[in-house]
Amino acid sequence: MNRWNGILLMTAAFAVLDSACDKSNDKGGKSAGTLPAEVSGRVQEADLTTVRLTTQAEQRLGIQTVPVEIKDVPHTRTYPGEVMIPPGRAIVVSAPVAGVVTLPSQRKTEPSPGMHVTPAESLLLLVPGAMDNGNALAASDRISLTKARADVLAARVEAEGQVREAQVRIDAAKVNLDRAEALKRENAGSQRAFDEARAVYQLADAAQASARDRLAALAGVLSELDAGRQAAIPMVAPVSGVIRSIYVAPGQAVPSGAALFEVVALNPLWVRVPVYVGDIDQLVADGTASLHGLSGHSRTDFLTARRVFPPGSADPVAATVDLYYEVADAEQRLRPGERVGAVIKTWDQDTGLVVPYSAILYDINGGTWVYEKTVPNTYVRRRVAIRVVVNGKALLARGPSPGADIVTAGAAELFGTEFGAGK
Repeated sequence: MNRWNGILLMTAAFAVLDSACDKSNDKGGKSAGTLPAEVSGRVQEADLTTVRLTTQAEQRLGIQTVPVEIKDVPHTRTYPGEVMIPPGRAIVVSAPVAGVVTLPSQRKTEPSPGMHVTPAESLLLLVPGAMDNGNALAASDRISLTKARADVLAARVEAEGQVREAQVRIDAAKVNLDRAEALKRENAGSQRAFDEARAVYQLADAAQASARDRLAALAGVLSELDAGRQAAIPMVAPVSGVIRSIYVAPGQAVPSGAALFEVVALNPLWVRVPVYVGDIDQLVADGTASLHGLSGHSRTDFLTARRVFPPGSADPVAATVDLYYEVADAEQRLRPGERVGAVIKTWDQDTGLVVPYSAILYDINGGTWVYEKTVPNTYVRRRVAIRVVVNGKALLARGPSPGADIVTAGAAELFGTEFGAGK
């Protein structure tokens, strides 16, 4: 009996407490259906980022749009690359005969490292033998003149042999090039074989041209010596480029074969990219590569390089093979020896929303946005999420619907107009 009395007393106590809580809530002026939080004046994010322009303002900002597209974007991998001078593009100019180095009359300053030169530009003069005055040789220097003539004769014979040798190489390279071209036309040969044959032919042709120029210069010197005159041989730049080294000074006597200066051609350049051997089959190795600096701030400054096929090289210790790419660099943004990143496509790919990377804007917190043209003269800033950037195209993980008009040219100006810093 006592047990049932205790249960009844506890039930009555709970009922009294529940009634007290209800009264307390009523005194606070709150009903049982009130939410914990209430937000008034709610505004959607898109309603805060709409920019409306007049037709004149739109023209002044130079706004251009492109539609959002659904495209296949290949995966890429980034490898370290080293900028280098292509073989045969660093040329050392040597003295064909013994003589004295002087400056050409038209030059006001001595050539120096870093100076840009053009083909056939005369940098130095080489006067065979030792000169007593402007026209005649001293008696003690006749032996020098005789030796100079002998050096010229030997050099001419060597140059004639180089011309004949180069012609043989050209003939052989032309046969291989024609065969590779014919196989390529019939889809029986690869682009790689054709490129290799063309490179060999071009190198042979350049070697023959250099040998012929040397032979012509030596013939002129020999005729001058046979006529009893002391001919000054112009030492010219063999290619357009930059002087990398100067080995002599005006007034210096040099022996036959002495190095005078070195000229390097900096356009085009090669990039050597060591790749782990296990990745080779996954890369589109016969295509192109996109080069960028290592600072991480040059995504919009990609340089496109095409694959070239010199004799292969590898590093067995690092288990890497070298891929070579040629890049045109007329603006000389790259330097020999510089490290760059090489972005190479793989056979894998993703499909998604794609917009030009130039349309992407970054806010102060790193958020990414684009401007969408909804109606004429009206632009709405939309938040986007970038998955990857490949060759100036941004693949979006989240963004506007396909077909939406996205601002490319003029996006930064719209951003400035919205926040009070526009034109």
